[in-house]
Amino acid sequence: MTQRNFWTCAVGATVVSLMVLASGCASIAPDERPEITISNLKLTEATLFETTLTVAVRISNPALNPIVIEGASFKLVLDGKKVGRGMMKDAVTIDGLDSQIGSVTFHVNNASALFRLRNVFERRTVGYGIVGHLYLQRGSGTIKIKVEQVGQLDLNDGMGLDEPEGER
Repeated sequence: MTQRNFWTCAVGATVVSLMVLASGCASIAPDERPEITISNLKLTEATLFETTLTVAVRISNPALNPIVIEGASFKLVLDGKKVGRGMMKDAVTIDGLDSQIGSVTFHVNNASALFRLRNVFERRTVGYGIVGHLYLQRGSGTIKIKVEQVGQLDLNDGMGLDEPEGER
């Protein structure tokens, strides 16, 4: 075998190997993505610069198979801008076609939140949301799935919540 044939075979084998790996990665994505919603929110602590909130986040598994969530990282947003961050480090198993509520501690930057809320009183509406990633156990590894729930709070409508944008 000549050196040129050797390199041609090596490159071909590498391309085929990468294609096999890529097709394997595509097959580990869940059939249906987990969904999140904010179930409850409780003020835990407030200081001059930071507020700590405990947020009950419902994680729903619309797939038939159970999922194992090894952790999660979220951003709390007001009017499309991040005002705080929260993490969930405990592993949670959610059966297929079921949901569970996880407790997430958020640390909110008071200055950022107040800056976002100052226009709320003029507009009488505020966009809110939780955006982040779930880390799902798959085989011998972990995959990162993006999740979000956003909505609009209309203060003119008796504090009613509009339907989340993802469900319209």
